Amino acid sequence: MSSACHAGEPVSAGAAVYAVRRLVVSAGGPYRRWMFNAATPNRFAPIRCWMALALAACVPAIEPVEVGAPRLAHAPTASWSADAQEGIAAGEYAPQAEGDTFRVTNRAQDLRATFGSDGLAVSSRTGAGEVGLSLRAWGREDALIAAETPSPEEGDCLSGGAVDAFGDCLRRVDYARPGLVEWWENRPEGLEQGF
Repeated sequence: MSSACHAGEPVSAGAAVYAVRRLVVSAGGPYRRWMFNAATPNRFAPIRCWMALALAACVPAIEPVEVGAPRLAHAPTASWSADAQEGIAAGEYAPQAEGDTFRVTNRAQDLRATFGSDGLAVSSRTGAGEVGLSLRAWGREDALIAAETPSPEEGDCLSGGAVDAFGDCLRRVDYARPGLVEWWENRPEGLEQGF
């Protein structure tokens, strides 16, 4: 019995099927009867088996490929892990936008704060109690200006220069009014308000 392919030569699907037909027909005997017996549910099993053997003989051996170490643009420094952990911890204090509000969490002080168009709501992270703060007026005692409460927006970078794990600066939450910007910073020491 001759092979339908030789090592290293490309084999078409037609040549592979021809090789299988030759193998099945040349087998003859009980295989031929069993293969075409309509009472047997798996009557094509020998064809599949012979086809798999024929195709396996035609597939060239796969050469192992040596994989080298991954190449990094910049090698990590010795303090990489500490820097990453510091950035992740700092990022916990970043304001998170939720629709037209901002939410901050302060693990060190066990606080959760929500900045909305009606002001600031501060509560314990466990949800026990809530205190609301909002600016009602500003200016000198004899010339107070009523303060509208606009929607909060993301402000400038924090004064301390804190950055998150991606190297982006942590930002303030601002309430911008005509003639006055009220800002809030969330740091491990607590929430700070400034103008």
